[in-house]
Amino acid sequence: MTEKVRVLLIDDHEMARRGLRAMLSATDWVEVVGEGDSCESGQKLVDELEPDMVLLDIQMPGLDGLACLERIKARHPRVAVVMVTLYDDRRYVLEAIRRGAAGYLLKDAT
Repeated sequence: MTEKVRVLLIDDHEMARRGLRAMLSATDWVEVVGEGDSCESGQKLVDELEPDMVLLDIQMPGLDGLACLERIKARHPRVAVVMVTLYDDRRYVLEAIRRGAAGYLLKDAT
């Protein structure tokens, strides 16, 4: 059996986190290890849990997802961060990649 990918969810909307957790939990290769509702709480969890991957929302109160991405990558360069958002905007995609995102996924994707 292969090792599971350890994933942390950071999104200010509980419904979005629950939906992502439910979808990911249906797979046998992903383990959701935690959830944060802001950049600050998420950053603490990244430090504590050392996940393989973070699924990160772009628009959050306080520090936005792009700034949060930069913080995570500065402290944990090996953690893959995938932006998960409603914003289908080329500028966000390019900025996320420039700051170190491993991917950009729209919340309405199937």
